[in-house]
Amino acid sequence: MGVLSAAVVVPGLLPADEGDIRDAVVSGAQDAGAAAQSARLVAQAQLDGRVTGPYRSAVLDDARERASEAVRVVLDCEVVGAEGVRLRDRAVPLLTEAVGAITDAARAAGDGDRGGLADAVGRLVRVSRGLGEVGAEAA
Repeated sequence: MGVLSAAVVVPGLLPADEGDIRDAVVSGAQDAGAAAQSARLVAQAQLDGRVTGPYRSAVLDDARERASEAVRVVLDCEVVGAEGVRLRDRAVPLLTEAVGAITDAARAAGDGDRGGLADAVGRLVRVSRGLGEVGAEAA
């Protein structure tokens, strides 16, 4: 009678490597960048009078959740090596800025603060650009 053996790989138990943080940064930058772009589009539409309040709120709430999740994914990733630390340290401020800009856009839109909303649109443009650069750099 033979012995049957099987190897079971549990992803959370594998040793971390630099590729893990690289993948997390690329994914986080793409996700938060897309969320910031969605928020920018709806905020601009609000400034132009082309969006309803419930739709605006739904889009901005979803964008904030997606950007917040991107921050969590990057921060939860074990960082190995100097390059991993550099990528994480480059990405995290932009990821948190995306969450802040989306939150500020939602607040300004809800309060009818056109100046605050216009400022948030500018921040969303800048952070989207920065996240695109970080994502490309990490890829």
